[in-house]
Amino acid sequence: MTNQIYICDADFLISQIMENDLNHVSALKITQKLISNEAKVLFPVSALVEAATAIQRRYSNPHLANDLLQQYKDPDLLVIGVSQEEFMDSTNYFDPKASRHNTPFDCLIVALARQHKADYILSFDTFYQNKGFKTPKDLLQA
Repeated sequence: MTNQIYICDADFLISQIMENDLNHVSALKITQKLISNEAKVLFPVSALVEAATAIQRRYSNPHLANDLLQQYKDPDLLVIGVSQEEFMDSTNYFDPKASRHNTPFDCLIVALARQHKADYILSFDTFYQNKGFKTPKDLLQA
């Protein structure tokens, strides 16, 4: 079992589920590696809701969005909430002049990762690498 902590972002969840996603195969490989290593993966409730919303809106698949939400009701999965302190910290990372792809959701993931002392953020976004976190690309190279 690894002592490393992983925080999952919405895009990684979407890549796992959506077979037509560019990162689908990579997400599945990484997931298998995490399972084999009995990794501690934290699933922010904000990332789950963001992923379900994207699946419902972008892919017009509300049933799959519901399946995602139902799957994470499993008490063995480490779903974490967001405290007021973590929310307030996240606002320090948001830059309204930066790329429109760096959203308040991403900033919340950074705040959660720092609070939980995560080693990796499971996301294919470069935003997290720029904040000093390891990402799936690092896992695939390990």
